[in-house]
Formats: sequence, structure tokens, C-alpha cells
Amino acid sequence: RQVFDPTTPRPVVVYLHGGSNIHGSAGEPLLSGEYFAGATDSIYVAVNYRVGILGQLALGNADDLDAERFDSNTGLSDIITAIEWVHANAESFGGDPSRITVMGESSGGAMVTALSATPRVADLVAGFIAQSPAAAMVHTPQTAGRLADTALQILRGSEDGKRPRPEGTGTDLLTASPQGLAWLTEKLNAASWGTTGIAGGFAPVIDDLLPRHPLEPGATLDRPLLIGTNLDEYVLMRWNALSRRALQEQSRGFARGIDEEHAPRVLSALYGDAARRGEAGRFVGDALFTAPSMRLAGQHPSGRAWMYRLDMSTPSLDISGIGATHALDLPILFGRYDSGRGPGALALGGRQRMAATTQVMQARWRRFIHDGDPGWETYPTDYATQLFDGGEKTVADPSRELREAWSSVRLTG
Repeated sequence: RQVFDPTTPRPVVVYLHGGSNIHGSAGEPLLSGEYFAGATDSIYVAVNYRVGILGQLALGNADDLDAERFDSNTGLSDIITAIEWVHANAESFGGDPSRITVMGESSGGAMVTALSATPRVADLVAGFIAQSPAAAMVHTPQTAGRLADTALQILRGSEDGKRPRPEGTGTDLLTASPQGLAWLTEKLNAASWGTTGIAGGFAPVIDDLLPRHPLEPGATLDRPLLIGTNLDEYVLMRWNALSRRALQEQSRGFARGIDEEHAPRVLSALYGDAARRGEAGRFVGDALFTAPSMRLAGQHPSGRAWMYRLDMSTPSLDISGIGATHALDLPILFGRYDSGRGPGALALGGRQRMAATTQVMQARWRRFIHDGDPGWETYPTDYATQLFDGGEKTVADPSRELREAWSSVRLTG
């Protein structure tokens, strides 16, 4: 049976997985995409890209490495190469090269927002979908150099006795074993916590490929943008093994690392100075995902940005106190309740409500993928936000206090 009609090509979705730019794979069962492709009548292409030390660290910025031996933005370059291939070959598999949407979640969403500020894809991409993106996950050259130097110090340093080096790690990045690179990635990620604001330890870097931070006004391409977050992104931090006091101190340090002048005031005024464990998690989630998403949508070049929020929860998520948590949108949108957050979310019921949420979200994503407009008011229009929870509704400025509190905070490092 013919699987596509070459006279009516379908739009193409290029999907970017999450994983803090450290791990993750396009081959995860959760991201298989068959139900999503059917529901949105699109062609779904999930791609892998380099992560960790050799994918998301600008090693050429290190003080004592030969810069010519290392390219920067290797992970971002991988994604662009994939998009170029899809654009060049779309017609051969029934796709429409003029309707390519790049979509991703979490750090994959951050790669989407970085791409939205990358001139090289201007003639390749029709629209962007960023789900819970850590949109500030971009390094300045100075930060990238400092992190690269730290990685080399760890690699060449003495053993700390806590986690033995894997065999074959060595002291040279180009000869280290895969296990050694994974070990170094984890060590650097731990060492970078709180030292890079909300950019994280592994991220694209400002260079000739990515000339401006996507959160800088005027930096992004004038392409339709569908962007949003989940209501309770990181409230799951309430189950962190740290003591309440230690978690509070960690939150305070995190705030100072973001913007020493304004972020601690926001932490105090809006989150009770993180005195409660759930509020510490809410602060981190809003800092990483919600505030940058609002900022990006609000300053879109032509206003063609649409904001959404996933509010849906289930009995088990409510009992655990984590609610509409980070990555809950994935089993919902992909219709894979057997993977990711799906099984845990449905442990005590709630399938009917989740299925209803799947139906309305997939319908909106379909409209955006086909027409570049999901069908509700743009965000700059009264900060309109589409709330998904079994059904859907458009609400003007549902997070006004949060939006106003974060408006003075520097998010670009």
C-alpha cells in the first residue's frame, strides 16, 4: 500500500530529545512518534546529536588547548546538518520542505530556542515548538572557556577517592574511553552547579554560528513560535535528599548565580525564600523554564508567538505532591502512556483525563505544524495563554505575578 501521496506532501517535524545536554536519545520508546505523526498528519523525524563533553562544551575556548583542534557548537551543528538533510530530501519521503517544524522538550527545547537565533536555518525552518525549554541554556565564550578549563583540571587531576576513574580515562580528551568521557561529563556537571546561573554545565556557546543569545531582544528569527511549560515543572525537588535547610541554601546560591541583584529578591518575595521544599523546587523550575519562556514569547520579532501551560495532573501525581511535573507533556503529546512519566502518573487512575488532554493538545499542535498558528491569541495579546487540563481554555495573563516579578531579572548570564 502506498504510504504517501507525492502530490500532497505532509509537513515535517524534526524532534530533539531532552536530557540536560548530557544524555538522552532519539531511540527512546517514549519518543517513537508513531501516534503523534498520525494525530498531526505529519512526518516525524527524531534525530540524535552530540551531548556531554564532546558535544556541548566549547573545548576550543580552553586556555591550554589548541583551538584549531576543536570546533565549538558541535551538538548544534549536528542538528543543523540533520535539518539540512531533511530539507534536501523531504520530497523523497513525502515531506514538504517548506513546512519543517523543529520541536523539542527540556534541553531539546533549549536547542530549539538556540536554533531560533541561528541565521543558518532561516531558509530551512518554518516554525519552532519549544516545550519546557531551558531557553537561557547558552554559554558566553568566557563561561565556555572557564568550564572547558575546569574539565581539563578534573581530567588531569588526582583521584578524589569518591568515584574511581573508569579504566582508560587517561588525561587526554582525544584518547579517553567512552566510559571516561561519561565520567568526566558527570564530574563537570556536578562541579558547575551554581556557577553558571541558569545556563547549566553543557550548552551551545555564542560564536559565529550562534551570534546572539536567544533571550536578547531582536536575536530570534521571525518564525512562528509555539512555546510553553508545565504548571509544576520542578516541584518534584521537594523529594530531594538534601535537608530543608541545605535545599534553601542551594536555592539562595542559585538565585545569586542568576542575577545577584534581582533574583534573590524574587526568591524572597514570590517563593518565601525557599523555606518550604516545594517552593524551592518551584523557584528553580520557574527560573529554568517558565520565566525564560515568557521572556522569549513576549519579545518575538513580529508577535507570532503562542504560549501554553499544561495544568493536568492525576491522583498519583497529586498524592506525591509533584502535580503537572516536568516531562509530563511527553507521554500526553506522544500518546505513549506506557513510557516516561506515563505509568507513574496513571498508577492510581486518571487515564480518561489524560486522554482528553492528549486529544486537545495534539489538535493544536497539528494546526501549528500545518499552518503556523495553533488557533488561539498570540502571547503579546494580553499575554494570552492556552491552559490544557482535560479540556482547554484561553486565559489572559494567568501568571501575572510571576511574569512581573521575573521581568527585571537578567537571564542571559
